[in-house]
Amino acid sequence: MKSPFFSQAVAIGGKGKTIYIGGQNSIDADGSLIGKDDMAAQTEQIMKNIGVILESVGAGYKNIVKFNIYISEGQDARTAFETSQKYMPATTTPPVVTAVFVAGMGNPEYLLEIEATAFISEND
Repeated sequence: MKSPFFSQAVAIGGKGKTIYIGGQNSIDADGSLIGKDDMAAQTEQIMKNIGVILESVGAGYKNIVKFNIYISEGQDARTAFETSQKYMPATTTPPVVTAVFVAGMGNPEYLLEIEATAFISEND
């Protein structure tokens, strides 16, 4: 999904590439909200969106080093963690995670947003 107002991801070169993925919500490629009032379904779609972005820059879930998860007050954070973990490969160094509760999202139908940072080393 291309927007004239913000980037979905930025890759920076050096001894590797760092990819910064802006806050993803549960909008699919057709522009439809997935999972109205369903935290697990929204998390699932968000992780799929993150996967598409990672693939577009030659990365995968294994390259994620940081998640920031913004959860609307009143939602159960465990649902987001349990659903997103299905996408993460078993590794000796899992990503760091920051989760915060917020009063609401830009669209009141969004129950959460997830940002991610990934790194691709020159050896990948």
